[in-house]
Amino acid sequence: MSFARTLRTASRIPTRQLAERARILLLRRLYAATPSLPVERAAQDARGVVARPGLPVMPASVLAPAGIDSVRARAAEYQRGRFTYLNDSYRFPVDRATGRVSVNWVPPGSSPLWRYQIQYLGAVLDLVLAGSSDAAASLLESWIVRHASTWDATAWHPYPVSVRLTNICLAAGAAGSFDALGSGAAHLAALSAAYVHHHLERDVRGNHLLDNARALLVAARSLDGPPVAAWERTARQILSEEIPEQVLPDGAHFELAPMYHVVVLWRLVELSALLGPGDPLVVSTLAPAVATMRRFLAGILCPDGEVPLLGDSARHCDFAPPAQSLLGQEPLVHGYGVRRYDNAGLYVFAAPHLWAVFDAGRVCPAYLPAHGHADSLTVEVWCDGACVVGDPGVHSFTGPERAWGRSSRAHSTLTVDDADTSEVYDSFRIGGRATLSGVEATHDQVAATLLPWGTSARLSRTVGFDGPDRNSIHIEDVAIAPHGSVVRSRLHLHPSVVIAARSAGERHVLAKTANGQVRITASCPLRLERGRASREFGLIEATTILVQDLQPEGAGRHLRGAWTIEPLGPSDGHP
Repeated sequence: MSFARTLRTASRIPTRQLAERARILLLRRLYAATPSLPVERAAQDARGVVARPGLPVMPASVLAPAGIDSVRARAAEYQRGRFTYLNDSYRFPVDRATGRVSVNWVPPGSSPLWRYQIQYLGAVLDLVLAGSSDAAASLLESWIVRHASTWDATAWHPYPVSVRLTNICLAAGAAGSFDALGSGAAHLAALSAAYVHHHLERDVRGNHLLDNARALLVAARSLDGPPVAAWERTARQILSEEIPEQVLPDGAHFELAPMYHVVVLWRLVELSALLGPGDPLVVSTLAPAVATMRRFLAGILCPDGEVPLLGDSARHCDFAPPAQSLLGQEPLVHGYGVRRYDNAGLYVFAAPHLWAVFDAGRVCPAYLPAHGHADSLTVEVWCDGACVVGDPGVHSFTGPERAWGRSSRAHSTLTVDDADTSEVYDSFRIGGRATLSGVEATHDQVAATLLPWGTSARLSRTVGFDGPDRNSIHIEDVAIAPHGSVVRSRLHLHPSVVIAARSAGERHVLAKTANGQVRITASCPLRLERGRASREFGLIEATTILVQDLQPEGAGRHLRGAWTIEPLGPSDGHP
């Protein structure tokens, strides 16, 4: 079973990418056996590289889109020895005489993603921006002593190296020189750039490869020496090839997770500022991508101004700034009706008291399953500015909560015998995948048909406005399933939603939100399940799930069920 599943995953990945994966795995084994080897090779490649005079200085609005106050708050915490990522904090000893923080770069009990976060050395950039260059230099020296001469699977993974390299170079620019970060800063930057250049993540691709290119380009603008021109050529080639592929015509990032859309948009805005408006890469590739990504983002933002939690998305994330901070001059979209983003497969419904998003897109890029969920045909629904039906978000990238958050049962969608509609497994893998057989959209509704993986069932969902004034959202579910199969439709209520009453016939509930009351009606008897959501990394909140089993329609194999979600306003109502 496991071998067949692996084949289903690998069958969609190009041979060259699989070969790169095999190469990386072999290198990791080699480096684990001889941990000084890759660092020594990188040092040889970086020979003769020195700091460039007149380092690029990036605008504060680009380096800190969330605002300098948040940077100062984080910097103050670092100086007190408290490092918080993903809502999880670790405290390290602080020498009272010198103020030096004794950082444990691999704290016991920390998650792999948390260890990535501290390895990014975003704290160095924050400290410089907050006016504490001495503290930044001390922190960087601590990292150099622990990791600079010996390979470590986390510290020298190409992605943390890329982000760390960028942060060091940007911090040096903000501080006025690499020397302001200590005598080893420029050498570490050169060493890191040489390492990234020979460990490009062509085995993963996607946003990881963009970050490799970003790091090389920032390093090339901050350093000088024999290999620097090659670094810049490689970076420009990657960006010119990958951005047109990764940014879809409607502006969505192709990994289809709004949080990563924000991350990638931030990277492209940063690179545009680094190169300047007249640079050929900016004119031909970066500026058009930024413009379309901003339009898409402005069109999908929830009523509270943040991203919907589709795919691998969370809010108040350490590595993604607030979405609205990246819109530039792009206005928010306020028109009513259905907004179509056909390339992404997202459809936004907007009315005076209602807002919803319907995901009728592909699960993930063919060769990049990392951030995909078994969430096809899921919906989010907001009433009077409050989220009523939501997605689970992301708790972490490993463990049981990761498995739950990617499952079909964790989303407001359909299941056949409670199985996942796509074969999600491990932390970042998808084998068999659901496919869409067609999407039809009008100004008031969208219909899509899904063929889940592993079954002959056919699931159709229509989402649309109901009533002459668009005063409710109606969700119609129809299934053709094998005899004896149970097709279920679930709505995951937002953690803050409270069920105030249920009807005697078990087909209506009255839900209370912070902004009013909402009546939810099912066409079939409904029941409640316990659920959980993680709107932020590391956060688990209890939720209530409304469940109905689709019922036979006539004598055939057709099953049908429906939901109606109607805001009632602040006044009392009864189901």
